[in-house]
Amino acid sequence: MRTYPLQRFFLYAFMAGTPGSGARVRAVVSTPGGGCTWQRIVAHCRYSLLACTAAFLLAMPVYSADYYAAQVSASSEYPLPAGGMDAMGGVGDWLLSDGDICAVISDSNHASFLAAEGGALIDLWHCDAANDQWSVSHAQLNLQKDQIPPTDTITAGTQDGAAWIEVAGRRNGLHTAVRYQLAESHPGALLVESTVSRVEEGPRLGMFGAIILHPGASLRPFALDSQEAAASRGFQLDAIDTTKPASILSSVSASDTQILIGSRHIAPGITYGVRTLEALHIDTDGRARPVTPFMLGGREFSLFGAFTQPFPGFWSRTPGMISFALGQIRDLGVGETFVYRQSIAVNRHADAAVVTDQIYRGAVVSGTLNSAQAGITVTDDNGTPITFVRPADHGGFSFRLPRSIDSFRLVIETPWGQTQLAHTTGRTDSNTTSGAADIDLGAIDLGAIDLGEPAQLLLPRGRVMSLMFLQGDERTLFNSELSTLTVGNARALGGAASYRISLAGSSADLPSVALAPGQYRVIASRGPEYSVTETHLTLSAGQRHTLEIADPVRQVDSSGLIGVDLHVHSGISFDSSLPLQQRVKDFVAQGGEVLVPTEHNVTYDFSPIVEAMGLDDKLLTFPGVEITGMARSAAAPTTIGHSNVFPVAPLAGAFMGGTLPFEGKRLGQVIADYKAAFPQSIFQLNHPRTEIHDDDVTFFNHLSQGVAYDPALPVDAPGNHTLVEPLPGTHYRDIDFDAIELLNGPSMDVYALVREDWFSLLRQNFYKVATANSDSHSSHETVAFPRNYVVVARDDPAQVGVEEIVSAIKRGAVYGSTGPIIRVDIDGAGPGDTHPKNAGMLNIHIDHAPWVPVAQIRVWLNGELWQTLPVDKAGTTSLPVVVERDSFVFVEVYGQAQQMYARLLPGFTPFAFANPVFMDVAGDGWQYDAGPQASR
Repeated sequence: MRTYPLQRFFLYAFMAGTPGSGARVRAVVSTPGGGCTWQRIVAHCRYSLLACTAAFLLAMPVYSADYYAAQVSASSEYPLPAGGMDAMGGVGDWLLSDGDICAVISDSNHASFLAAEGGALIDLWHCDAANDQWSVSHAQLNLQKDQIPPTDTITAGTQDGAAWIEVAGRRNGLHTAVRYQLAESHPGALLVESTVSRVEEGPRLGMFGAIILHPGASLRPFALDSQEAAASRGFQLDAIDTTKPASILSSVSASDTQILIGSRHIAPGITYGVRTLEALHIDTDGRARPVTPFMLGGREFSLFGAFTQPFPGFWSRTPGMISFALGQIRDLGVGETFVYRQSIAVNRHADAAVVTDQIYRGAVVSGTLNSAQAGITVTDDNGTPITFVRPADHGGFSFRLPRSIDSFRLVIETPWGQTQLAHTTGRTDSNTTSGAADIDLGAIDLGAIDLGEPAQLLLPRGRVMSLMFLQGDERTLFNSELSTLTVGNARALGGAASYRISLAGSSADLPSVALAPGQYRVIASRGPEYSVTETHLTLSAGQRHTLEIADPVRQVDSSGLIGVDLHVHSGISFDSSLPLQQRVKDFVAQGGEVLVPTEHNVTYDFSPIVEAMGLDDKLLTFPGVEITGMARSAAAPTTIGHSNVFPVAPLAGAFMGGTLPFEGKRLGQVIADYKAAFPQSIFQLNHPRTEIHDDDVTFFNHLSQGVAYDPALPVDAPGNHTLVEPLPGTHYRDIDFDAIELLNGPSMDVYALVREDWFSLLRQNFYKVATANSDSHSSHETVAFPRNYVVVARDDPAQVGVEEIVSAIKRGAVYGSTGPIIRVDIDGAGPGDTHPKNAGMLNIHIDHAPWVPVAQIRVWLNGELWQTLPVDKAGTTSLPVVVERDSFVFVEVYGQAQQMYARLLPGFTPFAFANPVFMDVAGDGWQYDAGPQASR
């Protein structure tokens, strides 16, 4: 294999603290001759003007021609170019550029997802295109996410035709350095060299990994083995269960290339071609020997890895159980070094062919489709993936084949169907070395390929609705990526792909859609407050039709209530590729009225998008953020889970939009920081339980310390006690969040788990306002279901103020719903209110559209089921409540998902709850029991 040795420089870093003391060591900039900090400049200036001038020049950002490498500051001579939807870098981070490609490495104190500190590659794009869709990549020792190398120094430099940034650190007897370089010798690619040297005895190092996160298929992985074609997986991904070693082992491959393809719905497009170039073990005599690399690729991440010690020559290229067992016990000896080299090609077209064309040396295949709305997956006769190509706007396409191929197949996906084509090249060449120096200049012209004529359907304009198309029981998929991506043999959806067309009454709405000819049932809806209408169509190939369908009309009186989703994602989040306008259209089409964007760790404001779409009369939005704990630290060994904070203010030019630092802290300390910065904000604990244990997601599964919350025990009991223990520097504790996501998405099983925790807290006087949110990351995940109905005086999005909504949520004037609209009071005291007597009349009013069924009322008293009442229609049910002690009354309404409801909201249950009404028997302030601290 051809290797690409990187240039090495003699580096100096002036230390700003003692290693191990918690201070981060950083060189502002370094050159082959030295380095400087601003403190050192001042010291030089005290002696002579010449020394002062020289020191100042050394500290300037260094660049050569278009090559640039330096730390970003607010006054940088070379400002940070616009990055695009996934850009996270800001002031303090490090910019590397050759004028074409821009890369950002996070500063040492900028925690970057898996790491409690920085030094990660967080942005990668074309400087002039704002097309960043990169999430983050980290080096990992022993393939462990809690063994990310430390960041003690970050240095930067340039020379003629190259620029580099290097992240280095020392811990546990290992010195690690990751160098990112852009070089004239390798145009269009970022070179990454990771070096690990054993300088003293310490914990074992048997394996090394370089992980790239792309959760939710935010980038679509296409796995390729450039040495052994049969090992290529293409879009066929395993469903990897990272909690099961057998599942992980079965997914390991010898593939050396992962092509990460950007969404076709995000322009300009981008593709990243990540390749393993070389993995070496260097012994104490300086002798270099290759070691075995491997790859583990799934929907959520791509892990490139290698063993740090060589195996015997007869060893399989694809490591198995024995290899990984040895990786657990082998080590890098003192004086030995491991080197891992990668290249990341950055391309301007969203397909695989832009990468494979640089690898393969066979004939060039070209052709013309009669539509540009297509994705072409190319395989050999055995179904082994070769490449994936998207046509140009005029339908033309081309791609290069490996030299070994004598026949191939095309699978062409369009919005109206699939076309397959087989072709034989007539070659008998048996050369299987795809990287051969000689290139086959032959060409294969497939000519014009007819994909059939779709029907064109003109959609309603200036109207609000969500449209579902059915052929029999089969739903029609729209806005797919037109690839054959599967996870565990199941079609993988993400981003804009959806079984609905969302119309928001905006000029940004889709004007028409191409459909396969045939008969369709079309259903129009607009959320739970509106009727459902439908029509039937017969569409003919090549013909233009107009969709005539009645608007859904309001059937439920929701006056005094406004529909709010406090947990919404878009492509700003690292686990989504959903365009921002599509997110807004989806929300409005579902009847949502208040959208709170809560992107993972990035503070963002949707207001400019909403205003540009002319929808500010239909939709109110204000900025939030989802604090997404992913790093292990001494303070939070199992992370702080996920929490939303809103409203907050984004900070232009800042790392992650100004999100406050949160890794390496306890949850209560993060709450304290946000309350200090945004005193009126609400801190909401998200999805505290899930059906599958996940430390990064479910706070109550581990309480940051590895011990699950036990609702049967007091909060100050061993294990639970960390919730209420005092924390350094603040009076806030881990339990001092304001709200809790009682219902997240459709799972009622998880809801029951969280409800038990919530009841436990209420019985100990800790009232956390219950919310219900969609947590939708993609268009096919229904946004604004569930939603909160917040009690307000002005229920018009154009009239209500953010302060009124926030105030109502804080006092608990909130209902959660997946369809039914309920109102609950005890003699006028509603959700979150206190009724100052021991008796009263409980009134439960239910309203619902005919397609939203209701069947049962459940009334809980102090966390115990007290009454179950049948109900099958709208109306008010009243019953007396008498208590002997301070109590809380909690009401739920259930229905059975049938017919239209099940069709529109698969997986959901018709359901609603009201935040509790509190009964204060003596009128002296509500307190259920003598707990650690009353919270009302």
